[in-house]
This record gives sequence, structure tokens and C-alpha cells, in this order.
Amino acid sequence: MNTNVIKELVNCFSLIKSCDSIFGGFQIETPFQYPDGSNIKLLFKQNEQLNWCLTDGDSILDYLFELEDEEIKEQQFRINLIIDSLDVQMLNREFLVEFGNTLPSGLDFSDAIVRLSLVCIRITNLEY
Repeated sequence: MNTNVIKELVNCFSLIKSCDSIFGGFQIETPFQYPDGSNIKLLFKQNEQLNWCLTDGDSILDYLFELEDEEIKEQQFRINLIIDSLDVQMLNREFLVEFGNTLPSGLDFSDAIVRLSLVCIRITNLEY
């Protein structure tokens, strides 16, 4: 994984406050915020099939742990509507946008940041 190429890709966007290389990928801090005021951080990485993806790193589900199991089951229909409407997948507790085995274009990448950030905001708002 070429760190310079990735940093070059993400540094040209105002949708990114910071980008840090971490084990297994890159943590991207966005200007979007959760209801508690903390910035949404996404993870840009390659999965086991070596496809590039942008994921929440299962942080949305951490917010939902405050809900009771019964409440989460009741919200599952709404969660599915949110991710379907924004073309985001849910896989192994993570919400993600997959790009394939080549790096995304700038437009695809910025679009994915917005869609995934909206999923984070809308799903965490379900607890209120």
C-alpha cells in the first residue's frame, strides 16, 4: 500500500479534516459530526479480497449499544431503509462503501465520504 498515493488522494478534499495512517489502512476525520458533537471518523482500507473500501469501522454500532436489544430490532427496518437509500452496505458490524481493487476517483471517493457520513448521522439519530 503506497501511503503517499493515498495521502495525495485524500488531501485534496475539504471533506477531510485529517488523515492518519493506522494499522490496516487510513483513518479519515470528516467535518461531519455525530449528535454528541464528535467528528465522524472513517477508515479507508483494503479488505480480505484486496478491494478498497471506506468504512465506519463499526463505530456506528458502538453508539447504538446504548439502545436495548429490543429497540435495535425495532430500528432494524429504519436502518435498512437508510443504508439502502444511500447505497451503503452492512457487513460484519461495519457500514461500508466498496470501490473494487483499484483506488477510487476523487469524485467517487468524495461521494462515498458524504454517503457514509450521512449513514452515520442518520443511524445515530435513531436513538433520540
